Amino acid sequence: MKRMESMKKIQSVSLREEGFTLIEVLIAMVILSIGIIALTSMQTTGIKGNATANILTTGGTWAADSVERVFAMDYADLTNGSTTSTNGKYTTTWNVTDATPMPETKSIVITVTSQDDGQQRSVVVNYIKAKFVK
Repeated sequence: MKRMESMKKIQSVSLREEGFTLIEVLIAMVILSIGIIALTSMQTTGIKGNATANILTTGGTWAADSVERVFAMDYADLTNGSTTSTNGKYTTTWNVTDATPMPETKSIVITVTSQDDGQQRSVVVNYIKAKFVK
C-alpha cells in the first residue's frame, strides 16, 4: 500500500512539470526587444547631442581666441575683419562700430559660424574696447 502511494506521488510530481511555456518566452523576448530598441534610440540621441556640444565648444574657443587678438590690437587699428580656421570648418568675423555705446569706445561683435550637416551654428561675443584704458 505504501508502495502504491509513493508511485502515485512520483507520477503526480512528474505530471506537474514546472517551467515556462512558449508564449511566456515569446512575450519576454518582445519586451526585451522593445527595451533594447529604446536604449539604441537614446544612445543615438546622446551621440548627436555630444557632437553638437563639441561644435559649439570649439566655436566658443575660437571666439575667445578672437577676443584676445582684438584686445591686443591698438585702438586705432581696429577695423572689420574675418578669418577662417585652418580646417575650414569655422569662420570668424568681427564688426567694429565707432563711438558706441559712448564716445572714445568701439563696440566689437565677434561671430563664429560653423557649417555642419547642413546646419549653420553661431557663437556671438559682444565686446567694448575703450580708447584710454588705465
